Amino acid sequence: MRFDGQTVLGYQLPKLVEQADLDIPLTPKELEVWLANFPSLNLQLLTNHIPKYIQDLNRVTLSDKRRLEMLEILRPMVMHIYQALAKKLRGMNLTLSDEFQETQWVASIMMAEMAIGYQRLLFNLAIRNPSLFDRGQYVLLAQRAVYYLGEKICLSYLLSLSVPERVWRDINATYAYTCKLKLNAKKVNDDVAYFESNRGTIDDVFKRVLLLTIISPYALRSAELEQVYYGLSPWFNGIKLVKLTESEGDHYTINLEQDMGPEFQNSVSAIEDEYHIDCTKILENLRLWLETGSAPRSASSKGMSKKLLIELITKLDGSSRCRLKERIVTKGDRVEVIIGVDGIELFLSKLGESSSDESDSAWMNDESRNENDNLLHFYTPEDVSKQKMDSVSTIENKNSAEQHHAFDIKNESEQGVCLSCSHLHGAGLYIGELMLIRGFEPEIWTLGIVRWMTLLNKRVEVGLYLLSTCVEQVVIRQQGVETDATVNALWLVNSESGDTLLLPSAEFETGDKLQVNHNNEMLDITLSESVWSSEGFSQFSVILAKREPNSDEV
Repeated sequence: MRFDGQTVLGYQLPKLVEQADLDIPLTPKELEVWLANFPSLNLQLLTNHIPKYIQDLNRVTLSDKRRLEMLEILRPMVMHIYQALAKKLRGMNLTLSDEFQETQWVASIMMAEMAIGYQRLLFNLAIRNPSLFDRGQYVLLAQRAVYYLGEKICLSYLLSLSVPERVWRDINATYAYTCKLKLNAKKVNDDVAYFESNRGTIDDVFKRVLLLTIISPYALRSAELEQVYYGLSPWFNGIKLVKLTESEGDHYTINLEQDMGPEFQNSVSAIEDEYHIDCTKILENLRLWLETGSAPRSASSKGMSKKLLIELITKLDGSSRCRLKERIVTKGDRVEVIIGVDGIELFLSKLGESSSDESDSAWMNDESRNENDNLLHFYTPEDVSKQKMDSVSTIENKNSAEQHHAFDIKNESEQGVCLSCSHLHGAGLYIGELMLIRGFEPEIWTLGIVRWMTLLNKRVEVGLYLLSTCVEQVVIRQQGVETDATVNALWLVNSESGDTLLLPSAEFETGDKLQVNHNNEMLDITLSESVWSSEGFSQFSVILAKREPNSDEV
């Protein structure tokens, strides 16, 4: 049976219109003259014209040769704008403000439309198999398409947004197409896609997206994402895609026919177009880097902290547990939340106020829960008497940013929940903000942190990572330092990693020794691995040490 490249690619491309319908540059020479009129430092002017132009270009009828020439002319300008916007986004709180949404749209649409341009050219070419003389053309177009689709995925991680539909489908299909034709390892000249190099392969741009997805990109921020995405460039060829055999387990896998990225599976069977992502070689290199300082040459510009290096290793070697992905759709349930609790000190003050009339045992007693029920069941305000409701709802609003709202639950899992509310209530939310939710019982609050947000049809959807269903205040002092200063922190009881501490990321790291006053009991602990972190906070597992009878108190 003859190989059908267009069927393998399966792209859904926008329809074309006649040239006379659009008043835009339609030849390479016209485009060069038009671009020359834009001052490169005027970012606002560029963003007002370039994205819209690429959209129009992708919908106008042109010869493939002319379209390719014009896309190649656009690439340096698009990269200049994209890098400026990415820098701007890194310096902003990831909010739902008009400015943020506009910047996000421009960056996203440019990557998406550049991908569409090269996808159309590849799709047209794929009607026939490559010959000995035109294989380079196939490689070039596929590499460009994979690169821009990969940038779209990376940008989604940077903005803590869900990857748009069909992006994974298209990048997987494009890579599968190149593998079938044995084009994926051919070198391509590209001074845009490859950091500190002007040559690379389709394998390089595809596998760096796989690696970034495997190591929990929503827990990384800005510079850390770039350190993984660009700083490990020479090592990406160490990632192998291996056909699955029967009854294999505990693997990251990728199905090149599906619209999704890598998945962790406890047990898998051999399926057509599904592969085990073998990171053994890159894991060896990371361990060698940690032990000897032998870093890839790209790390000279895109370095990596020891903390991030350890996180990558623990994720790839399986010592960092994967979260379950099963989600239960919930219809009609509502929860009360407090937003604007964006710091530990402020959170602790609210925690104290809301629990001042409750006994200590109320925060700890969860014996009434079903031991076999792993899902969180949220307290519904309508199910509790008005008297109980008032004990929390009338908390004095000492901080103007703090807001009480009723959110709808869209779906939930063991350690996550998707909440929905009117866009009017979500205006002050941002990625990394702490939120309090009424939990198992009226007097118990669940602590969560915002991981992603989307806005659609005037409704905000908020993805919340649930840190703990029982939170206690502790006072800590760091051992081995000259100052006697103490710090308030959060002790998260019975999280999925056991009891953990939530601390400011910039001030603490694995290995720090602390003295902790926990419920008037003095504890000596050592911070173990970071089980979760953001730019603001890190959640550490702890190792308890036996305390000497006459040790100093905090």
